[in-house]
Amino acid sequence: MAKLLTLEEAADRLAIAPATLYKWHAAKKGPRATKFGRLIRFRSDLLEEYIHEKTENREEAEESAGTAGEGGELALSVQGQRGRVHGQHKFRGHVTSRERRARRASERENANSNGRLSGADDLPIR
Repeated sequence: MAKLLTLEEAADRLAIAPATLYKWHAAKKGPRATKFGRLIRFRSDLLEEYIHEKTENREEAEESAGTAGEGGELALSVQGQRGRVHGQHKFRGHVTSRERRARRASERENANSNGRLSGADDLPIR
């Protein structure tokens, strides 16, 4: 029967932080685990299989890229400016101060073009 490893032992065998392994487990990534109540345990044979699988995948990726043992160069795409955040923003109705300033400026321009003057002329006369 395969030995059951604690989260810390499994993380040590994978050479990662225990917190990383815990996050992987919570996100259902990484090696398969078994829970006993609130305790998380990793079977040593499944952990070794996971390591072997990831090593094979990496070697295959390197071979297909032609960089296995060659010290090849890696080309990265150049990223432009950060895209505008629209309706899918995590805060939904969040408006940045830059957006508020732009909106106020356009409202002032619209008011001026409609014959209204902004500023002290907008105040009622007493």
